[in-house]
Amino acid sequence: MSDSNSFAVFGGSDFSQVVGGRGGLRPFRNNPDIFSHIKAWALSGKGIFYGTQQLGQSGSFPAVIDTGSTIIAVPTELFSQLLQKWQESDKNIDCKSDGGICQSVDSCENLAPKLAPVGFLIAGGDQDGGETVFEVSPKSFLFQAQDKCQFAIIENKLD
Repeated sequence: MSDSNSFAVFGGSDFSQVVGGRGGLRPFRNNPDIFSHIKAWALSGKGIFYGTQQLGQSGSFPAVIDTGSTIIAVPTELFSQLLQKWQESDKNIDCKSDGGICQSVDSCENLAPKLAPVGFLIAGGDQDGGETVFEVSPKSFLFQAQDKCQFAIIENKLD
């Protein structure tokens, strides 16, 4: 969606608000078999990128779609590698003192240019066998709290 406007459309589509217009939409098949016991809407995650570098090996993990959350949770092994990359840019990142939410005493405005986008490789885009990388910019995964910059990407300890 557009970085500048947030709104809801009922009964139609406003493609001027979609990055890339109509061509920016990619249909994905729900993968209910991942969490069949809880009936979650989920896609098949295949990997994570930091900038253009893939972290870890490609695999298969649930990518649960939860529109009620502003947090992105990633598997432990991949999160550890992502955290290592973040800490190369800012040695003061702390992920222990606030319930697993990573944060820095640096402002988000200063921190964002030091970080690379995080990309999520999702299987099944547009057709069987297709894959799409959804990239999230640092400005989108950082939140300026009082006296600290918090990360909206966390470790999923429910491997």
